[in-house]
Amino acid sequence: MLKTTRPKGQQMKFGERIRQRRHQAEIGLNRALGRVFLPHPRQFLYIETSSLCNLACAFCAYSKKSSPKTTMTNEFFFNVVEQATQMGYDRFGLTPITGDLFMDKHVMEKMEFLEQHPKVACYHFYFQLHHSRARYRTAAVPVR
Repeated sequence: MLKTTRPKGQQMKFGERIRQRRHQAEIGLNRALGRVFLPHPRQFLYIETSSLCNLACAFCAYSKKSSPKTTMTNEFFFNVVEQATQMGYDRFGLTPITGDLFMDKHVMEKMEFLEQHPKVACYHFYFQLHHSRARYRTAAVPVR
C-alpha cells in the first residue's frame, strides 16, 4: 500500500484517497498480468557521449566524479553504433549519467549519424528545461 507522509492530524482528501486506490488497483492488475513498463536491458543501448557538465544540480554526483570529464569522438561513437547494430541493437539512449549531452560540440553530428543509419530504429535523450511549469523533457526521435 502506498504511504504518504503528512503532518500529524491532517487527513487525506477524498479525491486523493480515490486516486491512491485506483493506482493500487492498476499496479495489482499489471502485476497479475505480468506487465512490465521498464524496457528490457537489451532493447536499448545507452551511450554517454559527454561526461562534461556546467550545471550545478544539488542532487548530482558530478562534483564527486572521479572518471575523466570528456566527450566521445565521432569516430569512436560511429564505431560503437556499428558494433551495436551488428549485435542486433536498433534503439539508442543518449542521456548521460553525470553530464550534459549538449556539452558535446559534435552531438548534432552524432544524432545525424543515427538518423541516417539504416539499422537504427530510434534514439532518445532527456534534458533539463528551465521553465516555471516543466522541469524535464524527453526527446524521442523515431528514425524508421
